[in-house]
This record gives sequence, C-alpha cells and structure tokens, in this order.
Amino acid sequence: MTQRGNGARSGRPDATGRSSGKFSSLDRKVFSPPADEPWFWHTTELVRSPSWRKAGIHCRRLLEFLQVEHRSHAGLENGNLQATYDQLVRWGIGRRYIHDAIEEAEFLGLIRCDHGGR
Repeated sequence: MTQRGNGARSGRPDATGRSSGKFSSLDRKVFSPPADEPWFWHTTELVRSPSWRKAGIHCRRLLEFLQVEHRSHAGLENGNLQATYDQLVRWGIGRRYIHDAIEEAEFLGLIRCDHGGR
C-alpha cells in the first residue's frame, strides 16, 4: 500500500516499486506551498509528538491564532508575537479558558511566554 503526503517525498515508484526520484507536475503542485498566500509547515516530528497530540481544543486554538499572527507579520516576528485576551476571545477561546490554554501550551513545550503588559 502506498501512502502519499506522509512527509516522504521520494518520487514515483519505478517498475520495481522503488522510488524513481522523479516528481510529476501534479506531485510538485500537491507538495508545494501555495504561491499566493503565507504558509508554514508542520513537521512530521511535531505532529507525531505527544505534546501536539495531547493539546486540548483551547490550546490548539491559541496555537492557531499565533500561527496566523506569525504569518501576518511575514514570519519575521517569531518570539515577539502578542495576543491579548480580547483577540483570543474574538478568535473563539472563551475568556475563562485563555489562562489555562496558555499554561497548557507552555507546559507541553509548544510556546514560551513572557507574561505581563496590557
């Protein structure tokens, strides 16, 4: 059974069933980032990690917000991203869950936070 999109991009199988190392134009299109919008990769290592898999819904929403914020700054402000409670509430995290979501993401090692400020 052949799996596509699992991170192993070794090309089309040849007659022996081994990789030929060649990609079709469809493969290049499918495995390439979109040309018309900001993007980022989730590595297989990250997605397989216990931290990623154990993250709750509010933690995931926090991470999604930060990913979108990262892209909106052209990927140049990593480590300087800010999220106010009001922004996170508008994103869909209930105000009462925000503190716990931040603590969970920090505990799982998915983010580092400097707390404080307004």
